[in-house]
Amino acid sequence: MASTFSGDETAPFFGFLGAAAALVFSCMRAAYGTAKSGVGVASMGVMRPKLVMKSIVPIVMAGVLGIYGLIIGVIISTGINPKAKSYYLFDGYAHLSSGLACGLARLSAGMAIGIVGDAGVRKCETNARVRRNVKLTPNQGSRAFVASRYAMRKDDEEPNRMDFFKATHYSNDKGWTTSKAQAKYEKMVELQSTSVEEEAENM
Repeated sequence: MASTFSGDETAPFFGFLGAAAALVFSCMRAAYGTAKSGVGVASMGVMRPKLVMKSIVPIVMAGVLGIYGLIIGVIISTGINPKAKSYYLFDGYAHLSSGLACGLARLSAGMAIGIVGDAGVRKCETNARVRRNVKLTPNQGSRAFVASRYAMRKDDEEPNRMDFFKATHYSNDKGWTTSKAQAKYEKMVELQSTSVEEEAENM
């Protein structure tokens, strides 16, 4: 019985191996990227539920990697039909290298998306928390200036200027923000004490 197989009989093995490599490696890192980023999104759902939808971008990007591998795998597998067209070792090696190139590229991309996506989502929540706790200074703009002065008001009275300056430039943990701010505050204290002594002498 005559065989209708055209080409090298071992060539399809390498071709299908390339298709499998493209699909397996791509989906492997797509799953890793999804899982790694999903942990960050889950923590974001606990800390700041409103930002969950904005944090799913890494998961979407990781899922796209698997689609790339699927597309290349389908293209390679549909090109392997020795009964309709001669399929030689050259074709098998070409499909194998194409599948490996696609799969290994998606492999590294999935790892990067997973690590960066998880870290980015966590830092987004941390940054939001830091912005809530940061001391507002007049250098940050008029809105911050007004908000900071309003927060220090007591019984609808405006805060003392020296107290306001110290509150916006000094913290118990880190001390003064700059040496220039410390020098200005000490100068204000000196001027205040001088004015008080002069008033006492005039009395």
